[in-house]
Amino acid sequence: MNIVGFGDSFISKNHDLQGYLNRVGRHFKTDNVKWHGFPGTCSWDAFFQFKDYPDPVDVAVFAWSEPSRLFHRVVRGICPGSASQPIDKNDPNREVWEAANLYYKYIYDYQKIEYEAMAFYQWFDTWSTRFSNTKFIHMWSFAKNKSEYNDPWRQYREGTQDLEYHHTWKNGVEIRPALMYLSMKEGWPKDNDLSKETRVNHLTATYHIMLATRIIEAIEHYKPGTIIQ
Repeated sequence: MNIVGFGDSFISKNHDLQGYLNRVGRHFKTDNVKWHGFPGTCSWDAFFQFKDYPDPVDVAVFAWSEPSRLFHRVVRGICPGSASQPIDKNDPNREVWEAANLYYKYIYDYQKIEYEAMAFYQWFDTWSTRFSNTKFIHMWSFAKNKSEYNDPWRQYREGTQDLEYHHTWKNGVEIRPALMYLSMKEGWPKDNDLSKETRVNHLTATYHIMLATRIIEAIEHYKPGTIIQ
């Protein structure tokens, strides 16, 4: 069985044997487990990483990212946070970062981006049906952005009943709640200072075990359209 993860830092490469995908691999007695995510990337990045993956994928596990992030084929990980950092004048990608910074400063519109995200997921849900031999497991890195929340972390602190999502998946099994909600439940860095983050994929061992259990359930009892809470 070939198990591959696509998405952002919630499913990025790590060597921790206790990481949730590694646990899933041990359960199914396979060494063919790849963490193919990359920190700060968008959902289009996950799509192209999956589409261009060189081998057949038996189980594709997605951690769908935050819609505000930008896609670039060379410079991966462009998001509002990374684009606002000081730019090294010797960086060969300096112009890309300058353009991204100006985009977020003068062009970015979160409401438009939210609707684009909804359209993307609806399209991907249909497009992915061509991979009849692949089991799709969908996770959300972040819930849908809520305009009434000036504090971006508030909705995760207030509980899963307030979380909304961009799509309900038909082709694949969906795992909820958003991974950011789980991240904030245990081990979240003090003062929201993510530079102090030490957890693998932003999750404690408790939630690596929990996610592994849910993914194993999704694979063993695969039924597209199912939501596992």
